[in-house]
This record gives sequence, structure tokens and C-alpha cells, in this order.
Amino acid sequence: MATTTPNYGWPVPTSTDYVKDGATAIEALGDAIDATLFAKAKILQVVSTAKSDTFTTTSTSFTDVTGLSATITPSSATSKIFVLVMLTGQGASGTASLQGRLMRGSTAIAIGDAASSRARVSVGNLDAGVTTNVTTPIMFLDSPATTASTTYKIQILCNQTPNTVFVNRSSTDTDSVQFGRGISTITLMEVSA
Repeated sequence: MATTTPNYGWPVPTSTDYVKDGATAIEALGDAIDATLFAKAKILQVVSTAKSDTFTTTSTSFTDVTGLSATITPSSATSKIFVLVMLTGQGASGTASLQGRLMRGSTAIAIGDAASSRARVSVGNLDAGVTTNVTTPIMFLDSPATTASTTYKIQILCNQTPNTVFVNRSSTDTDSVQFGRGISTITLMEVSA
């Protein structure tokens, strides 16, 4: 290899390398790219919680979903936390919307901008007459800037009263194979800076 790239020092094959030893040249370039791009960010730890029981609320104010939280202690204040949530549930058939938000401690994160009296949420779904579960993801890269134990959780609300929203079950929930029970999860991954 006669030269390297100016930004990262990756080996640049010369014209004769392609004929003489092309496979080795390509492998060396690939190794250099891997070492540069992927060595900087590593998953340092993973914490996960799965909630398989059901939860319901009629509250039009945000309410903690019992058992849908996870706690992580970052090893460095510069680490980021990648949060992955799968929230399964629905609102009362055709009328109520299940709206959820991600919390870090008592602070709502990954939410929409303020707009008058509209709820600031991470996710929302409206059951338009469908009577099966809907699974909605939340993915967010957070920067908590701490090495203290940090809890992430999900809160939900029902957008209409009197109605109900449901987690891990359908609004109908008839004892039949047509109406499944689901699972919701929250996974936290500490990512090095």
C-alpha cells in the first residue's frame, strides 16, 4: 500500500495491488474501516424488562404502566443510553386512543413539541374499530449525563372519558383465539461516547 486516506489513515491500494494482491488490499481496507468507525461506539451493558400481564387505565392524565420500567447505571457520564420500547395495547374499540410517553425519572423525553392543550407524547394509536393489539415502538438515543442509577419508564393516558386504554390486551379481550394477549418490553443499552 503506497498511500493512506487523509482523514482516517485507511490504506489505499495502488493500481498494481488490484492485480498483484487485490484480496489482501480489500481486506486491509475493510479492517481499517471497521477499526475506525465501529471501535468508537460500543455497547457497554444491556438491561431489559418484559411485562406480560395486562394493565388498564381510564385516566386522562399520564399514569405509570406498572412493571414497564428498567434501571441502568451508566459507567460514564459521557455515555448515551439507547432506549428501545415495544408498547402493546389499544384503546376502547373505535373511540379511545392509547397515548404513551417515555420518562427518564420524572422527566418526559422523546416527546413532541408543545402545542396548546395537545398531549406531548412519544407514541399514540387509535383503534379504528379493530379489536386486536397494536404494538408500537419507541426508539430514542438519550444523553442522561450521569453515572447515577437512572430509571426509564412508560406512562400512558386515555384521551377520552369515560373510556379505557389497555396494555397487552385488546379492548374486546373475549376468551377466544381471535383476541390475543401480548407483551411489552423496555430495553436500555449503554453506548460508549
